[in-house]
Amino acid sequence: MLDVELLAGTGPGLPGDQLQALKEGIMDVMMLCGDITQLIREIQISSRNSIIDITSAEGVIDEAERRLIIAQSYLETDGQNALERAREVIRELGQQSERMTEIARLAREEAVS
Repeated sequence: MLDVELLAGTGPGLPGDQLQALKEGIMDVMMLCGDITQLIREIQISSRNSIIDITSAEGVIDEAERRLIIAQSYLETDGQNALERAREVIRELGQQSERMTEIARLAREEAVS
């Protein structure tokens, strides 16, 4: 080792080299901290966006549920009413069919006699 290196505190294994290595290590750690900070910011933004999406989805689900309740109520009331009207029409048609059958039977009897 040269006397100049000794006086400057540099050279392999001397405090100057150790300080330089420490400085480089600290710089590496600082760069990693910067990268981690950037990732945390990106994750926070993504998290906020996810919360917004979830809130929006909840609103859509609530609206769909409300509309399903309305549809169910409609089917239970108006659907039942329509079904009852259809049954009445079927009964009336059945009675008319019986009358037509009776009229046809009477007409055959008249035609035969």
